[in-house]
Amino acid sequence: MGKLSILGAQRIKALSEMLDEVEIQQTSELRRSQKTSKELKDIIDEEYGLKELRAKEELLELQLREVLHSINHTTGESEYISINTGYSNHKSNTGWKKRYNELQDEQTKDINELKRQFDTKKRSLWLCETLEEAKIIVGLT
Repeated sequence: MGKLSILGAQRIKALSEMLDEVEIQQTSELRRSQKTSKELKDIIDEEYGLKELRAKEELLELQLREVLHSINHTTGESEYISINTGYSNHKSNTGWKKRYNELQDEQTKDINELKRQFDTKKRSLWLCETLEEAKIIVGLT
């Protein structure tokens, strides 16, 4: 009888590993379908009328890099610039930032829901009485 339960546990473990692979695949597909951070920022910039200012910012950065390239080419030096865009913590309550966090939270919520569904399926595997029930949970039939 002990050997039969070990065999059952091994089957459940194997099915659980298969379920893990499906979870990874579906999570990857969901992440690929979601918007990137830049896409989210572009959406909010459009909502707040910042699209033209962002384009101007990018143009100025490009022009500055071209100027430095010309200077470096002539002088043989290797001057460089580093332009970083960051957000200070003391301004994190702006409407723009709140909207960004809302959009990010929506995407995170979708990922968390998928994870919760798979966790429930994994726990359900241990409650199955037959291999057929377990296969249905994993999606093999």
